[in-house]
Amino acid sequence: MHELSAEAHANAETVCSSLDRTGYVAYRDLVPVELVLEGYHPIVARCWVVLKPFVEAVREDRPQRNYQKYFEYLAQETFKRYMSEEEATQWLYLDTAPATSVDTG
Repeated sequence: MHELSAEAHANAETVCSSLDRTGYVAYRDLVPVELVLEGYHPIVARCWVVLKPFVEAVREDRPQRNYQKYFEYLAQETFKRYMSEEEATQWLYLDTAPATSVDTG
């Protein structure tokens, strides 16, 4: 991973931490994961695709092998339920989110 500026590193940490906390709430079933992902899955997918190299690099550099494990949990649930990681990666280059089959009723 290339070096990030201090500001970019801080921003990455902020986004990861926020999604990790959200993932923890879903993982512990304090809020059902289905409810979290119903409207949040496009953000989770996009953020994971962009930040996965950052997370993996931090895991390599620190003794914390579980760093952002709940953010990763949300991402994996998104990829199981809504779109593949490959589709999410392709989506980064599109102007709109991919269509997903979500029951809004």
